[in-house]
Amino acid sequence: MVVEASGIPNFEGGKVVLSTGDVRVLKVELGSTHIDVDVEDKEFIKRIIAMREDLTPKPPETGEAANSGSENSSQIGSALSTARSVAETLRKRGITITLSYKGKRAATIGAEANPILLHRITKTRGIAINSILTVIRMVI
Repeated sequence: MVVEASGIPNFEGGKVVLSTGDVRVLKVELGSTHIDVDVEDKEFIKRIIAMREDLTPKPPETGEAANSGSENSSQIGSALSTARSVAETLRKRGITITLSYKGKRAATIGAEANPILLHRITKTRGIAINSILTVIRMVI
């Protein structure tokens, strides 16, 4: 890895395979402007999502608002805001991240994302769902 004057690392490329026990769960391929993540075991993703709930700092609960269910919508808004910010930063830097499940592309974030309708919800052209069926298969 070489760090350019701009402070942005320039990766030569490589591949990482993550396994738990003898089960391959994730493969990541790095290039100079691409990061390809291929999920091979959806149970791993489910565990990561469950851990996020435990690791996310909770705001102090006060009054009725703590019991109203508005916490869930604020978490979604916060996650969407973070995703939008990351996607726009990647687009500006010319970097693309693809997410696949068992070799089938599910989503693209960054420079090469080409959203059809999703940009009306996310307010960015940096996030695209390539296959809603693949996304559903990965998380269900």
